Order: sequence, then structure tokens, then C-alpha cells
Amino acid sequence: MRIFMTMNRPLLDNFSTHSVFERIASSAERFHTYIHAVLPSLREPVEVRNVEIVSLLGEYNSPIHWFLYFYKLFKYSKNFLRKHNVDLVHHFYPCYKGFDSINVLALTGLLKEIPFVAGPAEIPHIFTQDDYIHIMRKISPMVNIEYFALQRLNDAFMVPLWRELFVSSFSECDAFIVAYEAARKLYSKLISQKKIAVIPYGVDLNTFKFSTPPKNYDILFVGNLIERKGLDYLIRAMLKIKKEFPDAKLHIVGDGPQRIRLEALSERLRLQRNVIFHGRVNKDGLLHGYKNCRVFCHPSLSEGFCHVILEAMASGRPVVSTKTFGSCMVEDGKTGFLVPIRDVDSLAEKILDLLNDYELTVKMALNAREKVEKEYDLVKMIEKYYKLYESIVY
Repeated sequence: MRIFMTMNRPLLDNFSTHSVFERIASSAERFHTYIHAVLPSLREPVEVRNVEIVSLLGEYNSPIHWFLYFYKLFKYSKNFLRKHNVDLVHHFYPCYKGFDSINVLALTGLLKEIPFVAGPAEIPHIFTQDDYIHIMRKISPMVNIEYFALQRLNDAFMVPLWRELFVSSFSECDAFIVAYEAARKLYSKLISQKKIAVIPYGVDLNTFKFSTPPKNYDILFVGNLIERKGLDYLIRAMLKIKKEFPDAKLHIVGDGPQRIRLEALSERLRLQRNVIFHGRVNKDGLLHGYKNCRVFCHPSLSEGFCHVILEAMASGRPVVSTKTFGSCMVEDGKTGFLVPIRDVDSLAEKILDLLNDYELTVKMALNAREKVEKEYDLVKMIEKYYKLYESIVY
């Protein structure tokens, strides 16, 4: 089977959909599949057998590059599809808002005779200035101007157009993959429900192994340090937690534009000893963080899907998370707790419930691992993707 893949974003290491791409690519040889993938740019080479990845842009850090990429993608794809026979085209990360609404190949008629799959799709989260900085990988006054100009243009004119472009791009696909049930309900308003397949994201159960939570008072956060992650509220919650557990520590793993401000907030609240910033860590450092925390917390204000919650649950850690679309894997009261966004008191209360009750911590840890094994096993996810491919091609 020969698959031609496209995506509109660079291959970054912290997008959940791109981790899906890498898992599918690394399994290509096992499923006797050849993959040719085209994308704007990638930070590091991805070298796996039976997979060829083509980066069309050296840089991807301004709106001009978006339009340049779409032009190059059309030219490249037209030439490639004329010279090579492919069994299937898979477009990654479709979304009904922004530039991810567009599939150039479908809009220009290149896919009329070729089976076409899109996904995985999530419900879009709010898009902050920090998100823009993170994607563009640069900090400058021009980034601020670009962001506010694009937001004003989008709010004033583009919302109906994105929706129309999305329907035009994906309504004729053979299958449209979504990551969870809420996304299926949303996209069934835009695409025939018969075409929608729910394939949950997966986590590597051999990498993120279960261990019994330690009897400490350590809390872990993993993610980009951007406004949307809501870390202000978790740090403020530490004031209440510290009163009951003076030795409690919040370990923050990740980096981003908000780090300096968050460090200043911790100092202002006199929490320097209780809030520890680790920056970005390697894989071993991440596994160490999960293993040595008692509670995992994710206070996001908006989330399409939170992959680190899956990793924490697989590691056997109860989760305290805000209630967003991205925290759909957390069963409130069973594998952790869901709290309202921007609610410092609720965050502190639920974390304290776990720190005060070790038996509850262990019970939720076991429930979390069991749920991940049943519903979010990476091996099962990959098998579902290839089974879908084969059902369309053969």
C-alpha cells in the first residue's frame, strides 16, 4: 500500500497529532506500507524505514510562508501524483478554523480519482498570542503585530470563509477521523456522519509504565509555558496547599514565553521553594517526573486534546484537570478530578483531597492505568488506522 501524506503545519515534537503521524510512520514497514509525506518544515529528521519525508520550506515563521507553502504543496503534489501511483492520500490535522481548514489538493481537484482520508481532528482550542509565538518560533515586536492583525481579520471577516473552505476541502473524503466523541458530534454538522471514524489517541504502555504513587506531596505539570495552560491559577493554588503541607512542591516541566512572568509570580507569592521550574527535559527526565510525583495537574483554560494527561494516567497518577474538551479521558471522581477553569480554590481543594488520602490516590492511580489500557493503547490506535486504510484501499 502506498500512502501520500500532507499536513499544513511544521512537524513539531509537542503536537499530539504529529506524534500520531510519527507512530503511523514508524509502523509502515510492519504493515507493508510505503509513506511519502509532505509538510512545511521539521525540526529534526525523522528516519524510519518505508517512509520518505519532504520539507518544502526552510523556514515557517510568518503568514507569508503559509501562502508560499500552499503554492509549493500544490505544485509538488500535482507533479508527484502524476508520476507515481498512490493508493491513498491522508491529510493530517484538519480543523474548521484557520489555515488548517484548507486542503489544497482537494480544493484544486487533485483528489477526484484518489481515495482520501483526513484526521485526526480535534475541537479547536482558543488561540492566544503565546500559541502564535510558539508555532512561529520567534519573539519580536513584529510577531505581536502579526498576531493582532490576524485575529482582527479573522474575527471580522474570515470565520464564515474558514467554515466554507473546510466543507469544500473535506466533505468528499472517504473517511474523516476524530479523536473523541465530542469531536464527532461537532464535525457531523459539517461532514456526513457516516464518514466519521472515532480513533482515540494512544500512549505507549511499555514506555509509560505503571508504578505505585510515592507517599510524598509532589505535584507535576508538563506542557508549554503559555497563557492558555492556566499555570497562574495552579501556582496561586499552591499558597493554599502550602498552608497544609509546607513541604509540598509543584514541579513544572516545560518552557515558553510565560516562564519569566510565572517565575516572578512564584517569587512574589514567596513560593520559590515550593514551585520548581525544570525547563524542557529529555524522555528520561519526563519519565522520572511522572514516577516521582503523587498527583498530576493540568489547569488549562482551553485544550483540543491533552496527551500528557494520558501519559500521567498510564504512569499510574491521578489527574486534577480543568474541564475542557482535551481532558475527556479523565473520569471525575474515578481516575482524578475535573474542576472549573480559572478556579484556584477548586484546584487546591481537589489536590488536597489526594494529598490527604493516600488510599484514594492509589485507587485512582489503578483506575487511571486500567482506563488507558482499555481505551488508549497506542498499539490498538495504530492498528485501527491501518485497518481503516485497508478498508478503503481494498
